[in-house]
Amino acid sequence: MTRLYDLVGQTFGRLTVLERSRNEKGLSTWRCQCSCGRITEVETARLRSQHTRSCGCLKADPTEFKRPVGRPPLYNIDNYIGQEFGFWTVIGFSHRDERSRNQHWVCRCRCGAEKPVNSTNLLRGISTKCADCADIESRGAQNAQWKGSTHVPGTYVTSLRHSARERGIEFTITVDDLEAQWVAQEGCCAYTGELLGFPEVMNARGMIRTDFTASVDRRDSAVGYVPGNIQWVHKIVNIMKMDLPETVFIEFCVKVAKGARAANA
Repeated sequence: MTRLYDLVGQTFGRLTVLERSRNEKGLSTWRCQCSCGRITEVETARLRSQHTRSCGCLKADPTEFKRPVGRPPLYNIDNYIGQEFGFWTVIGFSHRDERSRNQHWVCRCRCGAEKPVNSTNLLRGISTKCADCADIESRGAQNAQWKGSTHVPGTYVTSLRHSARERGIEFTITVDDLEAQWVAQEGCCAYTGELLGFPEVMNARGMIRTDFTASVDRRDSAVGYVPGNIQWVHKIVNIMKMDLPETVFIEFCVKVAKGARAANA
């Protein structure tokens, strides 16, 4: 036996049920009043599933979302504006796609770029940043194909990170930190003043490899690769210093220099 529902007085979206009725096909319907004032008749199934939530005026209102069957309601315009999705911050409503009925929202990326973004892509994490920021990230140090910054090859950063993790050393610096330190030192060794670099050379097999003289040193060997604790040095200097504290290393360098001068006197 078909179950009878009493929906009188209930509200579905913008519709308030006034009384039961039947349409010309004999289907159970309900006479409803929309919040805009219009009267309309809606089938029971469409009311209870919320497929129909207005007399039709809701379709033209960008501040509301359609509520699909079996899915929780999506956010309305007041909830979206100001929300952050990755690098995006929603700053306003753009438009509704007439075919898919998806909402598009004006989003501002951290870099300042603005773009309309599909609400589904926002909610599912498909779109989290603008194309330029995504391109930079895809070429970042996490990517094996990354080419690095202006002065620092990506292969070196990847190798440095891997080595730190293998040795259990904290590694929180970014390529921006390395680039900034390089610029601050003008590409020279912090101890010798010698110009550093990552020159490419051809090996015996005709393959290009990087024959670098630059190396990242931890000023305090008891601390990891963290901002404020790094400096660029010649790789030979780094081999000599190893895990020595900076003061001890410099002290012995002075002793070596004095001894060498005395021996050659």
